[in-house]
Amino acid sequence: MSDPSQLYDRDFYLWTQEQADLLRHGTYDRLKLPIDWDHIADEIEQMGRQGLVAVNERIGLILEHLLKLEHSPDPAPRDRWIEIIGRCREDVARSLDDSPSLRRKVAARWPREYALARCRAERVLSGTGNGHAVAGSVIPAEPAYTLDQVLDPDWWPDNRFGLAF
Repeated sequence: MSDPSQLYDRDFYLWTQEQADLLRHGTYDRLKLPIDWDHIADEIEQMGRQGLVAVNERIGLILEHLLKLEHSPDPAPRDRWIEIIGRCREDVARSLDDSPSLRRKVAARWPREYALARCRAERVLSGTGNGHAVAGSVIPAEPAYTLDQVLDPDWWPDNRFGLAF
C-alpha cells in the first residue's frame, strides 16, 4: 500500500481502490461508531470506477470518429469529427494525468471498446447518403490503431478516399 495522502494526488483511481480495500478489510473494533463501512467502501470504489467509465467512453468516441474519418468518402462531417476527437483526447489526457493507473485498465478493455466503436461507425457510414454509403466489411474487425495513436493529438489516420485533413 502506498502513502494515502501522496497517492490521492498522484493517482486518484488507485487511491479509491486501495481505500475501499482498507475499509472492507480493516479492523474497526476500537471505533464504537455506527459507521456503515461496507457501503462507504463501495461508494469510494465507485468514485474511481466512474473515472474509468468516463475514460473508456471518451476512447470509444475517439475510435468511432477516427474510423469514420478513415472510411468515409463524405467530406462534410469531417470538421465536426476532428473537433470531437480533439476534445475527447484532451479529456482522456487529463484523466490519465490524474490517475495514471487507469491506462492499464483502458488497455485491458481496448478490444471491446474498438468493437463497440466499429459498430457505431458502421451504422453511421452505412447511412451517409449522397451515394456515399460504405459497406460494413470495409472496417477491420481487429483494432486498426494502437492506444498510443488514438491518444496522440498529432496522429490521424489516412482517409481511404484521399480526403485531406
